[in-house]
Amino acid sequence: MKKIAATKVLKTLDGEELKISPQDATPLTVRKVMEVVLTNYKGQAFANDHFKTLEMARMFHDRNDVLVDKADFQALLSAVKENQNFTVLVLGQIIEIFNEAPDEVIKAQVKS
Repeated sequence: MKKIAATKVLKTLDGEELKISPQDATPLTVRKVMEVVLTNYKGQAFANDHFKTLEMARMFHDRNDVLVDKADFQALLSAVKENQNFTVLVLGQIIEIFNEAPDEVIKAQVKS
């Protein structure tokens, strides 16, 4: 499992926080980018499973850290790489953040 930090703020080339828009000074986060990428996604990364794509968007919306398995991780990377709504500055950082995401080991709970 990969643990992706949804609250990570994207930066300009000068290291300043990217904002959602000139009119909205809210910092641009992984969460916001992935919400847009996934809710507008029309590719094949999730094999036309619209429910799964929506659930992934909800996970980024609702959680500070998103845990995804290897298959979903690869599908998310594909969705980001196919996106044409955001600039290279944004998408490149998302890919970096994904590739730097730590592995998270999920321990099975043993019933006693």
